[in-house]
Amino acid sequence: MSGKKVSMPIAVRIARWSRRLSWPIVKGLFILSVVLFVGGGLSYLFNRSDSDPLQMLRWAKSLAYAAFLLGVLRAYWEKIRQRYRTINLQHSEGHVVVCGIGDFGQSLVDAFLDKGYKVAVIELNAAHTEVVSLKSRGAVVIHTDASDPAALYEVNASKARYMFAVTGNDRRNVKIIRAARQTVLDEQNSGGDSDLRCYCHINDATLYEVFSQHEVFEAGHEGFYASLFNVHDAASRFLLEKYPPDAFAALPTAGSEPLEVVIVGQTRMGEALIRQLARIGHYLRWPSVQITVMDKEADAFEHFFSSYRDISPLDDTLVPGVTVRLVKKDPEKIKFVGDLDAGDLGNPALVCCCLDDETLNIALALNLRRMLDNDDAPIVACLTSGLSDLLQEKQCRYLSQRNIHSFNPYRFASDFQVLLDDAADKIARAIHQAYLDSLSGENVADNPSLVPWQQLPEEKKNANRWQADHLSVKLREMGYDQRGVAAIDAVVDDPLWLEKLSELEHRRWMAALYLDGWRYAETGKDAVRKTHACLVPYERLSQVEKGKDDTMIRNIKHLVESPEWQTYTAFVDKR
Repeated sequence: MSGKKVSMPIAVRIARWSRRLSWPIVKGLFILSVVLFVGGGLSYLFNRSDSDPLQMLRWAKSLAYAAFLLGVLRAYWEKIRQRYRTINLQHSEGHVVVCGIGDFGQSLVDAFLDKGYKVAVIELNAAHTEVVSLKSRGAVVIHTDASDPAALYEVNASKARYMFAVTGNDRRNVKIIRAARQTVLDEQNSGGDSDLRCYCHINDATLYEVFSQHEVFEAGHEGFYASLFNVHDAASRFLLEKYPPDAFAALPTAGSEPLEVVIVGQTRMGEALIRQLARIGHYLRWPSVQITVMDKEADAFEHFFSSYRDISPLDDTLVPGVTVRLVKKDPEKIKFVGDLDAGDLGNPALVCCCLDDETLNIALALNLRRMLDNDDAPIVACLTSGLSDLLQEKQCRYLSQRNIHSFNPYRFASDFQVLLDDAADKIARAIHQAYLDSLSGENVADNPSLVPWQQLPEEKKNANRWQADHLSVKLREMGYDQRGVAAIDAVVDDPLWLEKLSELEHRRWMAALYLDGWRYAETGKDAVRKTHACLVPYERLSQVEKGKDDTMIRNIKHLVESPEWQTYTAFVDKR
């Protein structure tokens, strides 16, 4: 470590000195005023000729006033400073408004403050433990209901650049975005300009689709753009891109063994990983994927699984080709091999510890590492606090040497490249653009999907995202890691390989639709009833429908050679 002394800005030094010395100065002035008062009084009583008692009393009075004024200023300084910053927001543009201080809200504030943005926080709970820390870092914090238009006017939301509704209550988050849109409309009606981008966090992924149909999230509002997001869904996409189970799994010997993944904890993060595995867990080398969920509560598992029960008559089938089983064990009591029954763990290619207790996640990861037969399978401990920064691989070799990794879903979701540059959607955008280019002659009236990315409904955006998430899987099946673009050319030139990958893409497409609530119908496609005639095995498709999958496989080379792919892979590799 370098011994070079880092210089501190003058303003920071003054601020630190003022906080450290202000109360000692107040006490010193008060003591000095008392001393002068007593000395002046004694001089007057004893009629000392060598001193001026009235002058001493005047000095005592002045110092007492100074001590009083300085004490009042110091006592109310934070309120005065916060009020000044709030007033200053009324004349600011391009600041950031964060509604709600949870773990994710804290990560957002930290990220924007580090980038030099002015940040205003609206938090209903005045006793929140992070309020003092945020104020000391320069954030404006007001305590009221963020869905109240008056609160948004106070932080000048119509002139903000970004706004995040992350209160932890889905209904309130949507109300906040509605109120924000109204403030923008009021600003525009009064002759002002706005360019506000709003992000609404939906905690319950099952409600995501319902809220995506809300009129406030429709495209076409000038000066106002709002979108939905779910931290856990976004983080699960990245986690499985960073630690793809098929890259670590042993090849099946008999051709029938499934690829196994273990998820500990039926939490929101655990459920998001199950859904993402069901979307992208479709391979050529493994006939199926088996997800083992380890949790002490069976009710939560049954509640989650019941939403997908009608996809297959088999109780453990989530989507065709992906099964889920529950191992009812208390993770806190798993310390030795004897605490698990034979077959509980299996031979997993990936283990994810998703419990809400971070310390337990780390302890469990270490215990499971000792229980597994080898160290090939990575174990990922999901941590939502600053503890994840302390356990990064380079700084904590004890974990990395055991193939144990920490992952902070909130830190990923608040990353600037994810929030502002749409790094996670680069490939999805490229896929949609290729779709637009291929159908440039068609009319929007005949095909509502022929619109720019920003105008796409959230359901259509997700369809492109799930297709993009499976691109890395297809590349590994092709052998792209070893042979590069030549591997793609070989597949496209080989009709047998091309058909295999087209069939794989069809399986992935069906799984995504099943999870989104679609079901089979004999004829056509009904977007209202969510029925589709193509939800059948690949061999039953018409040549026209098979051609759509074929086109997607042929487009892979174009995607891999695009700048979007280079940007996305660089983003993944850096984290």
